[in-house]
Amino acid sequence: MRARLGLLLAVLLSGCPEGAPGPAVVTPPRLPELAPVSVASLVTVSGQVHLERQGVVTAASAGSLFEGDVVATGLASRALLRDAAGRELELGEETRFKVGPKLTSVEVLSGDISFSSDDDGGLGWSGLSVRTPFGVARLSEGATGRLRFVDGGVEGSVTFGTIEFDVPDAGTRTAKAGESFGVSFGALEFEAPPVAPPAPAVSALTLVVEAGKPQLKRPDDKRYGPAKANETLPAGTAFQLPGGAAARLSGRNVDALLLGGASGVVEGERQEGGVAVVALSKVVGPLTLQLSGNGPAAVDLGDATIGGPGEATVTVTQVGRKKRVEVKAGEVAVTVKGVATTLKAGEVALVDGGGAVAAPSTRAGLTVSAAPRVRVYGEGVKDLALTLPADATRVQVSKEPGFTAPFISGAAGKQVVVPVTSRAPLHFRVLDAQGAATRVGRVDFLPDLASARDTATRSATVTETGQRATVFYQSKVPALTFVFSAQADAKAWRFRLYRADALTAPVVDRKATEAKLVLEPGVVAEGDFLWSATALDGNGAEKGGTRMNKLTVVYDNARTSLLIDRPLNGEKASAATVASGVAPRAAQLFINGKPVKSDDAGRFSVQVGAVDQVVFRVVTGDAEAWWVRRLKR
Repeated sequence: MRARLGLLLAVLLSGCPEGAPGPAVVTPPRLPELAPVSVASLVTVSGQVHLERQGVVTAASAGSLFEGDVVATGLASRALLRDAAGRELELGEETRFKVGPKLTSVEVLSGDISFSSDDDGGLGWSGLSVRTPFGVARLSEGATGRLRFVDGGVEGSVTFGTIEFDVPDAGTRTAKAGESFGVSFGALEFEAPPVAPPAPAVSALTLVVEAGKPQLKRPDDKRYGPAKANETLPAGTAFQLPGGAAARLSGRNVDALLLGGASGVVEGERQEGGVAVVALSKVVGPLTLQLSGNGPAAVDLGDATIGGPGEATVTVTQVGRKKRVEVKAGEVAVTVKGVATTLKAGEVALVDGGGAVAAPSTRAGLTVSAAPRVRVYGEGVKDLALTLPADATRVQVSKEPGFTAPFISGAAGKQVVVPVTSRAPLHFRVLDAQGAATRVGRVDFLPDLASARDTATRSATVTETGQRATVFYQSKVPALTFVFSAQADAKAWRFRLYRADALTAPVVDRKATEAKLVLEPGVVAEGDFLWSATALDGNGAEKGGTRMNKLTVVYDNARTSLLIDRPLNGEKASAATVASGVAPRAAQLFINGKPVKSDDAGRFSVQVGAVDQVVFRVVTGDAEAWWVRRLKR
């Protein structure tokens, strides 16, 4: 047995015999390298900011950050980081920041770091752990505050929630909102929070339902429910307006008009230094602010306050992360972080947490004169600019003729741009310095029937009498029905139509199988004609004599409204595009702002070229009518 075992070991140790194949060598498969996972994004950089990645230092720019990356800011520089959940950390000047496996586990080597919670004040930075050379700081749910390196330690402050700090050999201490603290090796120092001034008294706002069914969720409600027609809202009431709904939040000297798609939370009204301040939060969707001018007023939207002492109307819309503030009438101040920017009627600003920046004003889809009666035909006009008389000092625009609740009111410049949210009439009036109306007008929005009312769709009947028949038409000659004298043995008729001055060449030569024939609209033009209908027998031979009948086609412009032949809505524009049609005889016609002459019959045709739209304006007395035809390019 031992001999056999020894022989086996000798074979194994000596390898395979010479010339015999060796054992197969199995190479394990090479696993693909996994792409690194982004921990956060570098959103903005200001000044000198560098990125150190795998030992290589480059100038930092917006982009993804990975575990192990180090972001360093220089003097008077900053950087903003954001993770996939929308949470943000701001690095101050001369800061070195090392990215951990996630943005809630970070290491600050030096410098200054600020952090904030989500807008809902909830779990944004719950569990954030910040490692420093002097200990570890942990944030409570939704905490906000700041950590700043100083000689020999770290200083910090808490603005919301709590920060818990573990220091070697010193244990754990917790700083609360309003407290400041300092940390060094083996020591914690806290400063008592300053005594906060008493919070101003908050009064409720009144919600007035103007249309539809606005929805409310009061502080004690579990779900949204319909608002009452006139209801007092306690602070913390959330609102949302479905499409077609409209409501007015009324304060002491300021109202907020809400339309379909708007939502937010009512925080109440407070007095600050004699100013009535309406506070709203989390506002999304269209919002119009109206300052009555009866006293100083403002609206606090969280990141900006809009207000002033006089009468004014302001629209606020969300554009990405910014708010677009446009003054329709009056003058207001937009205040962000204590810095005020003055905006007058017609001026626009984009506002965010960094301040207010001037922006282009709204470009109206149609500009009309403030005439006593204005009619606008057609769809698609979203913003209408009213051109005001030179002596106008104030303007009001309302949805009802009594002006009990105008939605634009205040001082205005040369124009006021009115948002068109429905097809309902708009009423406007211009006021002098004493408040007396110097001009009152109305704008109606009507369907565009300028093409549909083409009288060529009507028909006229011409009977064979041997006498002269006269047909009057507008735009195009309508369909003409010719009725022949009946003959009992006639199997068909041959119809011929000649111009009176060309009897050798018929304009129309057709065979009819019954005692009438219809010529389509536009076949016959204006002028004098002769026509006949000859009876045919079963073999197609003419029977008896032929009677010639006289026909006169006369253009008669009895129109009281504009007729547009071209262009059609959606027509492709080119250099050869022509605007043509028929205008009322007593009216003045303008196309794209230029006067257009028509012939004695009111017909016109002008070349407009490759334009985006053709605007027709017809002035009759003190009334104006407008048509807009939009083209493709």
